[in-house]
Amino acid sequence: MHREKEKPSEIIYKTRIPFHSGENPTEKFLENAMIKALSDALERVLKNAPVLLKERGFKTKTNRAIIALSSPWVISNLKTSELKQEKRFVLDQKIIRESILQEEEILKQEFISKSTEENEFFESAFVGLRVNGYQTNLPIRDKVNNAQIDFILNISKKKIINRIEEEITKSFSVEQGISLQGFMFVYFKVLSHVFQTLHSSLLINISNEATEILFVEHNNPRLLTSLPIGPVSLARRIKDKLKIELPLAESYLKLFVSGDLDSQTTAKLEPIINSAKEEWMQVWENKTEKFPNLAKSPYAVFLTSLPKHRGVSKMFLESVLPNKNIVVLGQDNKFTSEITKSPEGGGVDENLAITCFYDTI
Repeated sequence: MHREKEKPSEIIYKTRIPFHSGENPTEKFLENAMIKALSDALERVLKNAPVLLKERGFKTKTNRAIIALSSPWVISNLKTSELKQEKRFVLDQKIIRESILQEEEILKQEFISKSTEENEFFESAFVGLRVNGYQTNLPIRDKVNNAQIDFILNISKKKIINRIEEEITKSFSVEQGISLQGFMFVYFKVLSHVFQTLHSSLLINISNEATEILFVEHNNPRLLTSLPIGPVSLARRIKDKLKIELPLAESYLKLFVSGDLDSQTTAKLEPIINSAKEEWMQVWENKTEKFPNLAKSPYAVFLTSLPKHRGVSKMFLESVLPNKNIVVLGQDNKFTSEITKSPEGGGVDENLAITCFYDTI
């Protein structure tokens, strides 16, 4: 990516490495497969990007590497810190930072009690502020009685962060360092910037094995969670039930969603998919039951998903959001072309476009 001040990011070179989670993936298998895909992608970038930069008359030095992690590589936590004192107090950046550090320590102790592996906070992001019950922004000139500070804490296994950073530094000399971000925070910041008049929104990112959701109300994140359900996990269930290979199960699922599957196979798939939908709805209700406004708010629903999974993703979302218009970002390339430029033309992966645009705001 090449960027100049006050100009959209320009994608100089892009590549995608297929990530195969396998039929019965273990945690170690997934980690090694992810690192292998990253290594292969970096090799392509190292080979092709400098040539394209020179052709455009740009410098070939790499200033910064931006890594946006999503589930299962990151655990994102939305926290609210309540500040209340008898005497009015000054609310400044120092108090906010102290509140975040306190929540980091609490969360760190929770992870220590649950896991033997070392974890690392790589991002603690301030996302909202309410003073005396009213939403506001910093700086605040007057003293206050109470405040609620919202922030997102992103944590990952230290060994995964180390392996990612090692792969990057093997290939590139990064002058300004490596920036690790949680994709759902990046997603939130970009859409808040692009769609500034939205009252509220539901941001959804669906990967092979997981679904991440972020509910934003009055521009404040209210719910951030990950559901252990994705298109590949559904295809794996079809594989097991019908005793077929995973690629064939994925093909059946795609044809089922498009309505092009023969009637006999459709009859076999329907009970499997309906059962999965019921489970999905139950998990969704369990995760969102504390947020009644999620069902009532006139929010916009935005979805990012791999092109091959978009049909399946929409099918499941429509089962829990039957009356909502689901906007699939990147589907017609309009959204991605507005926030990034690509000399190759055509579409740019929406997650890549969102991450690149985030670097400019």
